[in-house]
Amino acid sequence: MNAMAVFLMAFILVGVLPLVFRSKGAQVFMMLCVGKALMEISSTEVANIARTVLNSNLPIDDIAKVSIMLLPPVLALFITKKSAKKRFPYHIIPSFAGGLLAGFWSVTVLSKADNFEHSTTFNYVQANIIAILAIGIVSTLLLFAVERPKPAKNEENQPQK
Repeated sequence: MNAMAVFLMAFILVGVLPLVFRSKGAQVFMMLCVGKALMEISSTEVANIARTVLNSNLPIDDIAKVSIMLLPPVLALFITKKSAKKRFPYHIIPSFAGGLLAGFWSVTVLSKADNFEHSTTFNYVQANIIAILAIGIVSTLLLFAVERPKPAKNEENQPQK
């Protein structure tokens, strides 16, 4: 698989499309983290099942890993479509951080990276992976705190006018 194409595809899916669809980038970012954990747990089983169903020369292990990792954020992207309304500018930061992480993680699971690991983009993300992850997590948690639904006022406890 072409590593640059995989990086760009993952970056666009997780980093750019939430901005285009006005989705909640914070939820897409958190679902990317869930997808990464899910990939670590279940990628070998899914690849074995896919290998038995498909008899082809495709890199099934790589496709299974990237697909499992990107499926939860893509689902969150479509579920939260047009729901970021007035706080939309604040979702740009977790979307961009998620896009960089999605691209980086997608390339690192490939069995053949086509020397993409020597590129400037890959080296930049690799050198700053902790900072990117921290920025994404902190901005997501702040957005969750700000967007927390307010409790409904109970009419029984209010004094009569």
